[in-house]
Amino acid sequence: MTATKDDGEPGNDTGDTTGPDAAAAPVRREPWRTVGTPRVRRGQRLWVWPTVMVAVAVLLSAALPVVDALVPQSFKSEVSIPRDPGVTASRLGAVAGGTISFTGFVFTIVMLTVQFGTSSLSARLIPFFQRDRVVRLALGVFPATFVYTVLIAIEIGADNNREFPSISVGFATFLSVVSVLVFLLLVQRIADMMRPPRLFRQVTIAAEGAVRRFHGSGADGSPDGLAAPPDGVVHNGTDFGTLTGVDVRGLRRFAARHRVGITVVPRLGDFVYPGAPLCRIHGTATRIRGDAVARRLRIGEERRLRHDPAFCLLVLSNVAVKAMSAAVNDPTTAVQAMDHIETLLVRLVAARPGPVVYTAGAGRVAVGAPDWPGYLAIGTDELRHCAASSPEASRRLHLLLTRVETVAPPEYRQAARERIDALHRQGGHVWTELDAAHVAAPDTRFDGPFGSGG
Repeated sequence: MTATKDDGEPGNDTGDTTGPDAAAAPVRREPWRTVGTPRVRRGQRLWVWPTVMVAVAVLLSAALPVVDALVPQSFKSEVSIPRDPGVTASRLGAVAGGTISFTGFVFTIVMLTVQFGTSSLSARLIPFFQRDRVVRLALGVFPATFVYTVLIAIEIGADNNREFPSISVGFATFLSVVSVLVFLLLVQRIADMMRPPRLFRQVTIAAEGAVRRFHGSGADGSPDGLAAPPDGVVHNGTDFGTLTGVDVRGLRRFAARHRVGITVVPRLGDFVYPGAPLCRIHGTATRIRGDAVARRLRIGEERRLRHDPAFCLLVLSNVAVKAMSAAVNDPTTAVQAMDHIETLLVRLVAARPGPVVYTAGAGRVAVGAPDWPGYLAIGTDELRHCAASSPEASRRLHLLLTRVETVAPPEYRQAARERIDALHRQGGHVWTELDAAHVAAPDTRFDGPFGSGG
């Protein structure tokens, strides 16, 4: 059969697959597919420290009476502790009762602190309370003191004829004093953690560490070839969750050993559903075991601040948005959050963020990440929609965008300028002339008597 080209000359029928042109045309092979299960990381285990400390208390309650029996009586007689077993057991029982009441009081303080923090700031800040060492110490010391004191009281009351355990009783007294000191330390720590600037600083420090680990970790590869159709795809199994971490070292070892390129499909913070593509494999037509690659990825219930700079910006932005809401109406807290958002955006300018590619011998590993305009959108777009009703927040956002536009390289400045213009367009519907002049006024905070920077 003969077909006619657009210029009227005869040509091969496009439906003919037996001609020489058709024989020479490359046939694209479908990529192989395999299934793997990422590692699952659950939430913070708040029970670990208390459990360990209670277990240690049980061991000490059994070990110290043995030590008492080995220590000479002449040495223990110098310790001025009441020797009446019945009186001592009663006193230890009173200490145990007071300690368990104290424990309930401590739990109440912690729960009220978490409730206040989630209602006035953000539920995303709960991990800071869970990871705080003083909180964990307090939740462990009080139950451990109670358990140890009760067991020693039982030990004394069970045998009135045995030698008086002076060391065991003295250690119970020591634990009681330690419990009081830990309680005072907990009250001080809770008061500090309830201050928004303190929490914002912790988020910023976590974000700076995440930026150093992710965008400054020696990425030296080129993405050439990794955008081509893959030879294989590793899909998620039946589990699901948020991508919280990528074992780059493990993926690089795998890529170097098999001489392949690996592209991690989801970004940090993306939700991975069952059957979702996890990694694209380039450079091998041989099917690999899915778990060998998927186990280098970690999914969990929630994004992690220590590994996800975008999540840190999102948390600060959410707190500022909530502070500007009609229910909270706290523009000062919003301004404080913007101070830290500006700090992170300036740090990210120097990091030149974006997708990172690591070389691994003859292989490569690519991990996706937002570029700087993407981080700018995460940190400021929600604020821009909510700040128009607050002149104080609008001015601070204007100063933030102006500052990052000034320090950003030329290729990034357009993103900041677009948001400055959008802020003024949105605010123009609600601002008076005085508000507009106040928002657009230049920043003179660092101007000295001899000019800027003096």
